[in-house]
Amino acid sequence: MTSDTNSNIPQKFTSSSIQAMTANRSSVVMNMAPQGLTSESTQAAVKSEDSAELRAPADYMFARSDFSKEKEKLDEVLNSGVLFRYHAPEAKNIPVAQLEEKYCELFGYKYALAVNSASSGLLLSLLAAGVKEGDSVLMPAFTFVAVPSSIVLSGATPVLVEIDESYSMDPEHLEEQIAKYKPKYMMLSYMRGAIPDMDKILAIVKKHDITLIEDIAHAMGVKWKGTQVGTFGQSSVTSFQSHKICDAGEGGMLGTDDIDVFLRAAFLSGCYEANIKKHLIDHPEKEEKIKQYLNKIPPYNLRMNNMTAALLFNQFDILEDKADHHREMYKAVFDNLDKTHLTFPPVHPNTTAVLDSIQFSLSTFSVEQRKEIQAKLNGQGIPLQVIGLAKDNARVFYNWKFIDEARIQADDFPRTKEFIESMCDLRLP
Repeated sequence: MTSDTNSNIPQKFTSSSIQAMTANRSSVVMNMAPQGLTSESTQAAVKSEDSAELRAPADYMFARSDFSKEKEKLDEVLNSGVLFRYHAPEAKNIPVAQLEEKYCELFGYKYALAVNSASSGLLLSLLAAGVKEGDSVLMPAFTFVAVPSSIVLSGATPVLVEIDESYSMDPEHLEEQIAKYKPKYMMLSYMRGAIPDMDKILAIVKKHDITLIEDIAHAMGVKWKGTQVGTFGQSSVTSFQSHKICDAGEGGMLGTDDIDVFLRAAFLSGCYEANIKKHLIDHPEKEEKIKQYLNKIPPYNLRMNNMTAALLFNQFDILEDKADHHREMYKAVFDNLDKTHLTFPPVHPNTTAVLDSIQFSLSTFSVEQRKEIQAKLNGQGIPLQVIGLAKDNARVFYNWKFIDEARIQADDFPRTKEFIESMCDLRLP
């Protein structure tokens, strides 16, 4: 990949210094395979020397961030002196409540609850759905540790489901696990934005009357047949943690059309006394519904503050622009990677992906070669990770020692294990 890679980076997202180093990064990514294993066309495109300075992994990861407009909103909140969401007298003047309304308008939910993290939102979504001790909750065997953690913390037991070559939930194994464990709930996580065949998944969920909760932490802006994922189940949760498409450092949002789920989650999150009226709720039975739950649910403290909300307004406005940028960066890297020795997960034709990271398999490489590839890239500032090489990787199911190990050992999940052992994972700037 040559320096004209810069044309793929919109000016609004990167400074000139970041653009100058991007071509170098991309060349390093292309040259990741040991000598002799990359295609001739790829070898020819790689420059052995580049004048651009190689940056540390932290610089690589944060290359996408430009918070100039967010600073204006943040100053507005700081100047108001109202940092806690319930200190303003009316919802219309509360930045967090305004953000919740904006989220609903953006994705079509009736209700949204801003929280301090997506992990908190996942726990709230389970508890608000009625999950209790002794229940079983389906989930993909490849995802971030927050998913099984939230299930265990709710008192339930995770039921893992194999992934297929798309790195998302395998519908066939889903049927097998339902027959075996008779679960009532499923937390469908779209790890790294990978979407399964939703027509098959939703048909299975409907057939078995399973309550679906969607984890869209990695899938904000991703669509299935033109519809935002996260709108197919009872509720969904997204993340605003750093490196997500909307970055506030931390934070999350629970979206739902169910007034009871919303109110239960809101009271659980730390809403107390009359503060529920500082949420924008439009429901004909609002007052009666509030009386049903007020002071009857023990609250956590999982609320979002106004400063976090201030960082997100502009990012919501430019969400599609950011998604287009990620797709361009993905294409720039993908088009110049060796297709002979690297295997890429298929993207279902009904999916409109965001592609803010790239995954591929090194299944044709030995373990030692995988180590060499990872070390070479990491040494040059490219934070590529071979999932199977990381001893304590939080995305690997056999590292989740807090769940039923006997059940994991019984099922073993050989296909998932095979995929993750050779899977490479790289966030794109």
